[in-house]
Amino acid sequence: MLSKKEGSRFLFTYSECVPYDAKDFPNTNRGFDLDYRCALMKKEPVKIPTPYPLTEPPEQIAGRKSKEWSTREAEDCFAWFLANEGMRVQHFLAFFKQVLPDDCREVEEFLLNLGQEYVERLRAIHFSTPDANGRLQLTNQGIALASDAGLFVAHLLIKHSRSRAHWELLNDPGAFSHNRPVLTGFVHQLYLDPVGAIYEARAVLNGKKSSRILKDAFVFWKDRLA
Repeated sequence: MLSKKEGSRFLFTYSECVPYDAKDFPNTNRGFDLDYRCALMKKEPVKIPTPYPLTEPPEQIAGRKSKEWSTREAEDCFAWFLANEGMRVQHFLAFFKQVLPDDCREVEEFLLNLGQEYVERLRAIHFSTPDANGRLQLTNQGIALASDAGLFVAHLLIKHSRSRAHWELLNDPGAFSHNRPVLTGFVHQLYLDPVGAIYEARAVLNGKKSSRILKDAFVFWKDRLA
């Protein structure tokens, strides 16, 4: 999200399952487990393990807007965010079975290729589902994946040569991102709120963004590094 000058708790839930009726998904080439394929043949309902860890807000702020948090709550969430940001980035890479290139000059090509698979995942079962009007909406797994995509782009901006980008807790009651972690170190007091990646992912589902989404986001902010 582009603004002028959320932390959420990361909960691993591989054991959590989501119910699906197998007869609704005749294509067996989805990378799911043997139980899923057997259920297809038997035409029985089956529970498929969720493919991505969910994000869940800390209990003290659950269900509340960031503007409603106290200073202490915002500071505690920021500390948690800093402690877990690296783990979430690593998980995002591991999920796509990718390793960052050693040469920073290869990052943009890397993001272009990764973006293609990222968009495919957003449109797949688990990550999006049609609403009553037939339009795809992000599931909880889709929101978690999109959130981590935003953290990943921010991570690359921090690592970029001569970058001064860093995380700060925004204290601006009039701003959408008040009380949330934002990436600063850009010209004109711009900052990057990683929550914006969720809105970008929704734009992908609506056909307003393409598989260039990760590369374009990185280039946009890289060109505005202070």
